[in-house]
Amino acid sequence: MTTMKAPIRLWIDTDTSGLFWSGLDCDDDLAVLAALALHKRQIISLDGISICGGNAPLSHTWQDIQPLWEHAGGIQITNITPVKGYGWRSMQVAVSWLSWYNKIRQDEVDSEDASTAITERSRDKTLDPAHILMLGPPTNLARAIDSGLLDQSGVSHVYLMGGELTKQTLDLNFRSDRGSARIVIEPKYPQ
Repeated sequence: MTTMKAPIRLWIDTDTSGLFWSGLDCDDDLAVLAALALHKRQIISLDGISICGGNAPLSHTWQDIQPLWEHAGGIQITNITPVKGYGWRSMQVAVSWLSWYNKIRQDEVDSEDASTAITERSRDKTLDPAHILMLGPPTNLARAIDSGLLDQSGVSHVYLMGGELTKQTLDLNFRSDRGSARIVIEPKYPQ
């Protein structure tokens, strides 16, 4: 007789932008769709999804997640809604032409909702600790850590996503918010 393992509890923090920015950066959108499919099959339990700026301004990443979540049936599948976090106003925009764009059309105002929601999830003792998957700049998690209210026992692992193919010294997600990257990679949480 085999016993079913409990689903992995997962929180995704992402800078979705495949639908509204260039249409070319669809990897985060696909990760969200895959997570919804895995949640539906009870392989994972998607406990939350937070949105940040990164490859695109928060104004675009927030616009992107709305139809994506709606058309994929996110709320019906998970009973959660995405929460807005920090954008370019709190980051060092890492690519020169994006920095120029941000000067012309400044990003919308940041929201503490994502860091607050991550903190609240970490403190919920009725749930197993969550794995936090950071697909964009780690600003939302860093702000939750900085608050001093994040409960480490409620976080199983933190996974930072990135890739650098141009031989630069840092990944785009790290370059977008160096201070937050430093906070998150300190050895406080299993990685």
